[in-house]
Amino acid sequence: MTLIGYSLVEGLLPLLILHSLLLSINSIRLLQMQKLVRRVKESAHGDLALEGLLPLMTERKFKRGEILFRKNEPAHEMFYVLTGEIHLQEIDRTIGAGTVLGEISMFSPDKRRTATAVCATGGELLAMSEDKVRHLYFQNPSFGFHLVQLITARLIENCASFEALPGRMPGADGMRAAAP
Repeated sequence: MTLIGYSLVEGLLPLLILHSLLLSINSIRLLQMQKLVRRVKESAHGDLALEGLLPLMTERKFKRGEILFRKNEPAHEMFYVLTGEIHLQEIDRTIGAGTVLGEISMFSPDKRRTATAVCATGGELLAMSEDKVRHLYFQNPSFGFHLVQLITARLIENCASFEALPGRMPGADGMRAAAP
């Protein structure tokens, strides 16, 4: 604002035009940033609506005994269980319908599965590729916050489950080894 006033007083037309344009552009950018901050705050308190993700996911059927993924394999997708049950061998845990699976590995430093997932029953699941997950993570604050909360809760649960296994000492490498 000071430079616009100076330009007016001194009659410096190019400087007046430049700083008037910059003021307009910066005002628009400020409004965009305020809108983004509001969206992020709203997302932190909201729930993720799965319906919005369905078009980005691929439906798959699985059979009892089928191995969905093995420990240490590269992680290229995450899953949402529609029906059926999947057993995570390393933490001796069975998950069912309504559960997200495989999200932790996609964000781990080495991007490798940390458990083997065996289908305990037949059923259906939805799969989302790593590229789509990352795109949504950066483009949709609701999805990003939901994913961070989900991963944090899962790490805490898996750590507790892993520590409860026979022969394991509490705190002994629980988080890395237990997360699916």
